[in-house]
Amino acid sequence: MQETKVHLISLLLFLTTLLGGILSSEARSNPGSMSIDTGVYIHHEKERILSIEEAVNAPYTRLDDGIINLGMRENGFWLRFSVTNHYQENRLFLKVAQPVLDRISLYYQDSATGNYIVEQLGEFKPFEKRPILNPNYIFPVNISPQKKQEFFLHIRTIDQVQMPITIGMAESIFYDESESAFIFGIYTGIIVIMMLYHLMISTTVNDRSYLYYVLFILGVGLTQVTLRGYGFQYLWPGFPDVARYSTLIVPFFSGITTAAFMKQFLQTKRLVPGWHTGINIFVGAYCLSCVTGLFFNMAWGLMILQFTAFSGSVFSLALGLVLVRKKFRPATFFMIAYSVFLLAVIVYVLCNFNFLPYNRFTGYVLELGSAIQIMLLSLALADKINTYRREQSESRKEALRISLENERLIKEQNVFLEEEVKNRTKELIQANSDLQQAMITLKNTQAQLINAEKMSSLGQLTAGIAHEINNPINFVTANIKPLQLDIQDLRSIIDRYEQLDITGDIKTQLAAIEAHKNRLDVVYLQQEIDTLLAGISEGATRTAEIVRELKNFVRVDEDQMKSTDLEKGLDSTLLILKNKLPPDMRLIREKGGIPLVECMPGKINQIFMNIIVNAIDAIRMKKTGDKEGELRIKTWTDDRNVYISIQDNGIGMSESVRKNIFDPFFTTKDVGEGTGLGLAISQSIIKHHNGTLRVQSIVGEGSEFIISLPVTPPHIQN
Repeated sequence: MQETKVHLISLLLFLTTLLGGILSSEARSNPGSMSIDTGVYIHHEKERILSIEEAVNAPYTRLDDGIINLGMRENGFWLRFSVTNHYQENRLFLKVAQPVLDRISLYYQDSATGNYIVEQLGEFKPFEKRPILNPNYIFPVNISPQKKQEFFLHIRTIDQVQMPITIGMAESIFYDESESAFIFGIYTGIIVIMMLYHLMISTTVNDRSYLYYVLFILGVGLTQVTLRGYGFQYLWPGFPDVARYSTLIVPFFSGITTAAFMKQFLQTKRLVPGWHTGINIFVGAYCLSCVTGLFFNMAWGLMILQFTAFSGSVFSLALGLVLVRKKFRPATFFMIAYSVFLLAVIVYVLCNFNFLPYNRFTGYVLELGSAIQIMLLSLALADKINTYRREQSESRKEALRISLENERLIKEQNVFLEEEVKNRTKELIQANSDLQQAMITLKNTQAQLINAEKMSSLGQLTAGIAHEINNPINFVTANIKPLQLDIQDLRSIIDRYEQLDITGDIKTQLAAIEAHKNRLDVVYLQQEIDTLLAGISEGATRTAEIVRELKNFVRVDEDQMKSTDLEKGLDSTLLILKNKLPPDMRLIREKGGIPLVECMPGKINQIFMNIIVNAIDAIRMKKTGDKEGELRIKTWTDDRNVYISIQDNGIGMSESVRKNIFDPFFTTKDVGEGTGLGLAISQSIIKHHNGTLRVQSIVGEGSEFIISLPVTPPHIQN
C-alpha cells in the first residue's frame, strides 16, 4: 500500500509539471513572432517536380485559415504565402514545426538581384548539414523592415503533413524552441525514470511483467522522440535513411512491445485464449505495416500502422473490460490507463486527419496521454506487488497455523509412537534372533552341501583308484598260485636230492631224479617262474605308479604355493578318471609346452577333475549316432598367462543355463547325482589364483571351458 501511495504522489507531481508547462506555453503570447495561418495557397504536383519558375506561374488554391494540416500526401506540393516584416531587424527566421518531413525547400526572391534564393532541408541529408541545428526546420531569411516578401515552400514527404509555420526574430523563435524542449524534457525524464525504476525492480522480483514493461516504456518513449525529431538529432544524425524510415520502424517496435507486455501482464493466454489470439493478429498487422513500408510503399505502410494503432487501442480497452468482468484486479488499472491513452490517440489521429485543430495541447497530447498511461500502469504493477505481499503474508499466517497444528499433533502422537517403537523394537530383536539362528542353520547346510560335494568327488576318486589298482593287483594274485605250484615242484626235486643215500646205488637214484625232473619239465618250469615273477613285478610297478599319480593329484602334503607342471596334473587327473571314459570316446591331447605356474596343485587338479567329469557326463548324455564322443584338452601360453582348454562335443548348454552354471547349488543333473557346487568351487579357486574361467557353449554341439592362470606368482586371497 505504501508503494502505491508513492507512485500516486509521483504521478501527480510529474503530470502537474508536464501539464503546467504545456498550459503555460499555450497561454503565453509572443510578440516577437507570428504564425503563418492565413493567406496560404497550395499547388499539388501531378507527375513531376516543378522548377521554381514553373511553380511561380502554377495555379494555386487558397487554404483555410489556421494551422496547415494536409494529412498524408504521396506527391509533392507547393505552398505560397507572403510575409510583411513588422520588426526593426532585417534577419528573421522561418520555422516549420514538423521534424519528420523528407524534403522541404524554401524559395524567395532577392530584392537586389531578382534571383530566387533557395535553402533545401529534410531527412535526405545528415543532420549536421542544417544551417540551424534544431529538430524543426528553421530557415534564416532577410526581409527589410516594413517590406513584404513572397515565399514558396516545396515539400515532398510520405509522413504526416501537419506543420505550423512561424516567422519571427531569433530571440522569439529560439525561446519557443527552448520552451518546447523543456516540455519534452519533462516527458523524457518521466520515461527515463520509469524505465530505470522498473528495470531495477525486474532484477529483484521474479516477474517478467516488469521486464516487458521496461520494453513497453522504451517503445513509447522512442516513438515520441522520433516524432519530435530528437531521434534524428541525437540518435542517428549521420544516417538519413534511418531517419526516413524511423517514423515506421520505431512505432512498429512500440506496438510489438506493447502487445508483449499486454500478454504477460494480463495473462491472456491463461485467462482469455481467444483474445490472446487477437493480440497475435494485431502483431501480424504491425509486421504487415512494417514490411509494406520498407519494401513496397512507405505511405501505405504508415497508414496501416496508424490504423492498427488506433484499432489496437480500442481492442485493448475491450480486453480490459472483459478481464474486469472476470474480476482480474490488474485489468482495472489497465483499462483506466488505456482509456486515457485511447483518448489521446483519438485526439492525435483526428488532428492528423484535420478533424481537430492543431495547437500546443493537441501537439503534445500523445506525450501527455502516454505519460499518464505509463504512470497508471506503474500503479498497476505496484498494486500487483502489494497483492503479492499480501498473499505472502496470508500464506505465512496459514503456514504458521498449520505448523502449530502439526506441533500439537506431533506431541499427541509422540506417546503412541514411543510405545509402538518399543513394541517394534522387541519384534525386531526377536526377528534378528530368528535370522541369526537361520543364518547358523544356513551355514551348517552350506557346509554339509560342500562336504557332500567333496564326498561326491571323493567317491569318484575312490572308484577310479579302485578300478585302476584292481587290474594290477589281480594280475599279481593270479600269478601267485601258479608260482606256488612251480616252487613246490622245484622243492620236490630239491627234496629228492637231499634224500640221496650215498651208501647206496647213486646212479640208480640219480636216474630216478632225472626221470622226475623230466616228468616235471624243469626247463619249462624255470621259464614259467620267470614269467610269473615278471608279471608280479609289473603289477607291483603299476600299483606303485598309480599311488604316485594319486599323490601327485591330491597333493595332500602341499598346501602352499609351488611351481607346478599343470600338464602333469592333467595326466594324473586323466589316469584317475580313466575308468569313467566311455569306450567309444576319443581323447585328444594338444600340449603347448606351458611353463611352470605358481599355484596350489591339489586345488587346481580338483578344478581339472570337476570340468572333465562334467564333460564326460555331457558326452554320455548325447546320442551321437555314428559320430564318436570326443574330449579335447589343449594347453598354450603367452607372455603373461597359461591357458587350458577342456572341450567336449556333448549336449551343450542353452544361454540361460550358461549364465547360471557358476551359481552355488545350480545343477542340471538328476537328484542325487550332483550338488551344484563343483563349478562354483572351481570358479572360487580360480579367482583366488587371480585367474579366469570362461565357458563357451552351443546347444547340441558341445561346450568349452578355458582356464587362464598368470605365470607370475599371484597374490592369493584367503
